[in-house]
Amino acid sequence: PPQESLFGSGDVIFSYDDIQVSLGNFKLTTSGSEIHSGEIIGILGPNGIGKTTFINMIANRAITENHKDGNDNNSKLSVSIKSQYIKIEEDKLVSDLITQIKLAPHLSQSYKKRLINNLLPIKNIISKFTKI
Repeated sequence: PPQESLFGSGDVIFSYDDIQVSLGNFKLTTSGSEIHSGEIIGILGPNGIGKTTFINMIANRAITENHKDGNDNNSKLSVSIKSQYIKIEEDKLVSDLITQIKLAPHLSQSYKKRLINNLLPIKNIISKFTKI
């Protein structure tokens, strides 16, 4: 179920001004904008254009503002970053991975099933129980 919101639907919950960052030869320039309650924002694009730099700048500003103004509503803002690369633990057995998924208390049963079922078709992996 969706998380309770402290904000009204469509309220501006965060805004930022134009951003310019230079890191060596790399330069990122963005226009300011607003984020509204209820929005989930994804940033997609080719490698090296500054997606992670941009979101880190936004996240750092949100954290700084939370501490500076003591606004209780701002402390409820969160930023999640999905890693571009998945780290594979070379010495982990597939059966151990499945057990880890089954025992994860923070995952719903339906999501656990989806994760495990997505592993099974991969080169008949369940019957091999080999290391990944």
